[in-house]
Amino acid sequence: MPGPVAPLVALGLALASLSPIGASLPPLPIAAFPDHEPPVLTARAWALYSVDEGAMLWAGNADQVRAPASVTKLMTALVVVERGVAPDDQTTISARAAAEGIGYAGQDKLYEGEVWAVEDLLADMLVYSDNGAAVALAEHTAGSVEGFLVLMNQRATELGMASTHFENPNGLDAEGHVSTARDLAVLGTAVIAQPRITRVTRIKYATFTPGGRVMKVKNTNRLLGTFPGVFGLKTGDTLAAGEVLVSYAVLGHGTYIGVVMGSSDHMADTRLLLAYAGRILGPKDNFYAAGTAMEALAGWPLWERARLAAAGPLDDGKRPGVPAPLSPAQRSLAAALRDLLPALLGGEGAP
Repeated sequence: MPGPVAPLVALGLALASLSPIGASLPPLPIAAFPDHEPPVLTARAWALYSVDEGAMLWAGNADQVRAPASVTKLMTALVVVERGVAPDDQTTISARAAAEGIGYAGQDKLYEGEVWAVEDLLADMLVYSDNGAAVALAEHTAGSVEGFLVLMNQRATELGMASTHFENPNGLDAEGHVSTARDLAVLGTAVIAQPRITRVTRIKYATFTPGGRVMKVKNTNRLLGTFPGVFGLKTGDTLAAGEVLVSYAVLGHGTYIGVVMGSSDHMADTRLLLAYAGRILGPKDNFYAAGTAMEALAGWPLWERARLAAAGPLDDGKRPGVPAPLSPAQRSLAAALRDLLPALLGGEGAP
C-alpha cells in the first residue's frame, strides 16, 4: 500500500525537521507573526497575572510604590479569615470605629454601641467599603488597631509583598501606607484561595439591620454583573492613590488577577486589562511554549519564558478516552495493517 504510506512518511520527515538539532533554533516563519497591541490605560501602574500558571502576563510600573487606598481591606479580610474569627461572632462598635471617616459624601456608617456579626462587618467592608467596619474587625480580631496592624504587616512579609506596608486597616491616606501592583497581585491570589472572602466580594447588594435600622448597600465594583466572569475583588479611591481596583476574573481561557493603580477610570482600565487577557497569548506563544525548557531559549527574558509557560503548547487534539477521528489515508493504512498482522497481534490476517 505505497499510496497512503508515502504521505505519512513525508509528513513525519517534515515534522522531524522542526526539532532542534544544534544549540539554537532555526528561524521559524511563525516568528514573524505580529504580537497583539496592548490597550492604552490611564493607570499609572498595572499588572495582569495568570493564577493558573503563576505568571505575570503583562505589567506596567508594577514595582512602583503607590498608595493602595481601600484595596487595603483585602488584607484586613484575609487576616480576619485566616485567624479563624467565627462568622457569627458578635462585636460592639467602638467610639473609634464609629468616628472613622466615610469614603464619600452620603455614605452610611456604623454607630457606637451597635452590635454587628463579624460576617456582616466583612460584607459591609468589602461590598460597601465601610472604613469603620475595617476598624471594628481589627479591634475584634486583635484587641486593638495597632495590634492588628502588626498582623497585617507580618502577613504581607510572609506573602513576599516586599514593597508593602500598612498604617491602617482601611486604606485611608497615611504616610508610609504603600504597596505596588505586583504586591497587590500577590495579595489577590492569596485572597481568592479563601472561599469565605470570595463569597462576599461577588455580592452586588446587601441589607443590614443593626439595632433595627435598615442599611441597604451596593457594591462599589460596577464590573460585577456587567463583565462576565468577574467575581471581585475590591475598589479603592483616595486623593493620594487615585482610583485603584484589584479584580478576580474567571474567563474561558483561565483565571486572572488584574490590578490597576493611580487610574482616572479604574472600571474602564480593568475592562481593557481583562479583555486583553483573552488575546495576549497568541499562536506564536503557543508555538514556542513547548520549548520553554530547551537550552536554545535559555537566553530569553524570564518574563517572556513565564508568559510562554502560561500559554502552553498547541493543542495536540488528544482527548483521554475519546478515539481521535482518522483521515481517509489513515483509515486506508489501518485497514492494510489489519490485513497484514496476524490475529495474535490484533490484526485480521492468518495466524
